[in-house]
Amino acid sequence: MSKRRITAAGILVSAVLVSLYPFRITIVPEWQARVVDQSHEPLKRVVVAEYWRYSVVKCEGENDVSVTDDYGFVKFPRRTTRLPILLRLVRPIIQAARCGLHDSSRSYGFLVVSKDGNLYDAAGNIYVPGHPPSREVIVK
Repeated sequence: MSKRRITAAGILVSAVLVSLYPFRITIVPEWQARVVDQSHEPLKRVVVAEYWRYSVVKCEGENDVSVTDDYGFVKFPRRTTRLPILLRLVRPIIQAARCGLHDSSRSYGFLVVSKDGNLYDAAGNIYVPGHPPSREVIVK
């Protein structure tokens, strides 16, 4: 075998191995927010649910629930998954068939504020990939 073929085979094997390694990706970064009313007063002890999804992994989203502290703060950990590069390229086609063509292959997350079973309309509660999560959620 020539040196050239050995080099080409080595590059090919390396590329396949790298494409199969499950790299960690962030769906939603750590999110700490202060939940306030329209006059910017903190909302104490309200329920906040974080919802997140990366449809390349699965169609259904996930959620976690927490309660604001006495200063209106709530904190959720970073949401991650492991996925090989090869699947990140091929899986959106599979998921489009399963989840529907309208479904995005981007990750997303949002917060829902509620108290006593009532859901509140809020601003600053949607995570936009590529930007830091909002530090303040204003309940209307």
